[in-house]
Amino acid sequence: VENMSNARPITEAEIKQAESKENDAQKEQEEHETKYKTIYHNIVVEWAGAGASASIEPVGKTAYYFGSVNPVKADGINNISGYNKLVYHNLYPGIDVDFTFHEGGGIEYSLNVKPGYDASAFKMLYTGQQKLSVTNGNLHIATPAGDIIEHAPVTNQSGSTIASGFVQLSNNEIAFTVGKTNKASSFIIDPWITAPYTNTTPMDVAIDAANNTYVLEWL
Repeated sequence: VENMSNARPITEAEIKQAESKENDAQKEQEEHETKYKTIYHNIVVEWAGAGASASIEPVGKTAYYFGSVNPVKADGINNISGYNKLVYHNLYPGIDVDFTFHEGGGIEYSLNVKPGYDASAFKMLYTGQQKLSVTNGNLHIATPAGDIIEHAPVTNQSGSTIASGFVQLSNNEIAFTVGKTNKASSFIIDPWITAPYTNTTPMDVAIDAANNTYVLEWL
């Protein structure tokens, strides 16, 4: 049996010091969790009324490939080619849509409207967002991680800039408004998208039942 008669009592200052260290450790843990908190949230954009006959053309094959980053996946999804541009032909009558990376960061999509057509049919339906709003010409898509921003479109026809912008039709539907154009010539509506966090590293690769390949990345 140990003799505890000579044990020194813990002072009030030592108790406060221990409590302070415990509080500091808890605060540090909370700050770490807040700083590095991972939020998974899906925003789905649908092209309302888009044609079922639209075709996709990859353009500008890259020198590098994509593959599953999960070393334990034995699905054989590797060496998937990358491209600098995806073109959706005839997404709407007389309208092709190009997807590329924007030089300022983010993703750019361009509506190529052919002669004799207009952009009135092009409408986007959003689900999963907290709110949609158009502010200073930019479309803000509110999410728990911050706003995804579709920057105000720049519309060009034969080297001349045409007035254009987003128009909010409802709480989840967006279209474009475009000024007077020459029906004999094509024109391009050119918005681009940025997100609170952008990363070009692919997170995963998958193939669906129709043999379509999907590369999952952080936006």
